[in-house]
Parts: sequence; C-alpha cells; structure tokens
Amino acid sequence: MLPVIVTSKPNNEIKADLEEVQGKGVAVVTREIMEAALSQTIALPDAESIYNQLWESVQSKQNQQNSFLGNF
Repeated sequence: MLPVIVTSKPNNEIKADLEEVQGKGVAVVTREIMEAALSQTIALPDAESIYNQLWESVQSKQNQQNSFLGNF
C-alpha cells in the first residue's frame, strides 16, 4: 500500500514539505504530476507505470533520508 497526498499546488509551492513527506513514505501528487499522469492515461492507460513512478520517488527520498540520518 502506498499512502498518497494529492494537491493542486505546483512543486515549487510545496518544495520544502515535499521532501519531508516523501521521506516518511508518502507519495505526493502535485499539479505537474497529475497533468503528466493524465496525458499518459489518455494515450495508453498504464496505472501500473504511474504507481511504480510514485513508489520509486518515495523510496528514493526515504533512502536519501536514511543515509543522511545514518551519518549521525
């Protein structure tokens, strides 16, 4: 299961919060991500690909955060 927060705000408006939330394992769908996802589903619906992209973004942030915390 992947927890998700959806916002109509663009990335630049929530940048500070974005890294913190993703570091806790929550995917954030911003305006840009929603627009890209919608354009992908119109041409070739692939929900699995969209899910995998969100999952990988969260895992990447968690790994970065864990590496940083491991240095203390």
